[in-house]
Formats: sequence, C-alpha cells, structure tokens
Amino acid sequence: LLAQALQSERHTPWPAALIPVPLHPNRLRERGFNQARELALPLARHFAIPLRDDLARRIRATAPQVGLTAAARARNLRGAFAIDGAPPAHVALIDDVLTTGSTLTAMSLALRAAGSMQIEVWTPARRPTPRSAARSDSSRAARSTAASPAAGWSSSAATAASPIPPRCAI
Repeated sequence: LLAQALQSERHTPWPAALIPVPLHPNRLRERGFNQARELALPLARHFAIPLRDDLARRIRATAPQVGLTAAARARNLRGAFAIDGAPPAHVALIDDVLTTGSTLTAMSLALRAAGSMQIEVWTPARRPTPRSAARSDSSRAARSTAASPAAGWSSSAATAASPIPPRCAI
C-alpha cells in the first residue's frame, strides 16, 4: 500500500537511496529486527532504488520515545545518529511511524551535515495530533505530504486517516 501511495501521484525524481532509520545495536539485539529496514526492503525492490542501511548509525542508546513530550523526544535524540561516508544528494528516510518528527528531524540534520540536499520521509503511518483528531474523515487525504523546514525534509504518509496537510512545501 505504501508503494502504491508513493507512486500514484509522483511528479518528482525518485531518490538515489533509501535509508531506514537505524536502531542502536543494543535495541537491535533485543528486538531481533529493525522495523524500518523491514519496510524499506520491499520498497527498494519495488522501485529499484538502492537500500543503504550502511550509511546511518545510531551511535547513542536513547530512551524509548513512547510517552515523551515533543521537547523531550527532541532532547532524547540530539546527537544520536552518525552518517558514515557521503550520502547521495537525494535520499528517502524510511520509518514505521511519524509521531512528532523528532527522530526524522535528527536523522535529517545528520544527513544534511553529511551532504544530502533533498531528504524525503516515507512512512506508512502518522500519529494524529489532538488538533487534527477533531477533523472529519472527509478532510483527510489518503496521500499527503508535510515538511520540517528546520531539518529540510518532506514526508509522504500513506494512511487513510493522515492528518498531514496536503502538499506543504519547504
């Protein structure tokens, strides 16, 4: 479904690489898999885009994000990611859910510092904000984009109840 949503109205070039949000090695050992990588594998095959899970590392173990405020999430992730080598200029970050955007902002800032110029975020789910929960279902788009200008990323969410405003631009 995510691949269909991403492909349905694409009018821009595809990214040169897909980068799943990395887990810290300790968390990966506990869980046994990286959910972002599991989402990225079929997308990489479907779109014939290289999966570059070798480019990004989580270098600091962080507390679980569940239950943290947006400000606490941002503090929790500060300095948590490192980029190894030179990433392509245009990449797509893959994550399982977009909540406050703290993880994706921290990753985007690290990618920008390493040289990426255009960063997309692909996620199959977005947590509704309290403000958007009051909107009617008819006002929600099946495929929407949002932006985090500070980090320089734009996202594509493929959820029927996405509260992301359509086509926000950086």
